[in-house]
Amino acid sequence: MNNSSLIQHAPLPVIQQTNAFNGVNGGDAESLAAAKLVLATRSEISWGSREEDGRKIDLILSCNHPWYDNERLIVLSQVKSGPSYGETLNKGFKLKKKAFVNAQRTTHSILMLWVDRDLNKPFWAYIRPC
Repeated sequence: MNNSSLIQHAPLPVIQQTNAFNGVNGGDAESLAAAKLVLATRSEISWGSREEDGRKIDLILSCNHPWYDNERLIVLSQVKSGPSYGETLNKGFKLKKKAFVNAQRTTHSILMLWVDRDLNKPFWAYIRPC
């Protein structure tokens, strides 16, 4: 009988947070944010299509409305990550102006999710139309 462990102890890979990896890191941030939203709200998540993507809609959340029986709540979401869009504070986070301006719309609110990639922790702000 072989007693070798199936668990391997190896260091986790270091995340490259340079501009060259923005696509990978952004995709990872969207996946993490979507998973956390599903866990927190028991919702369904749709990914923005090419039509929505140009309008900065990354995720579309659909869930039972928490206050109104037999109603669905639809929330349009945008996901950002990295230090140019936000920073973690001792209590909460700071959404930087670049992220706020990028998300604000004239016709609908946006759930802005910012992911701290070092902590793998998403934060959110609800941005109303201007």
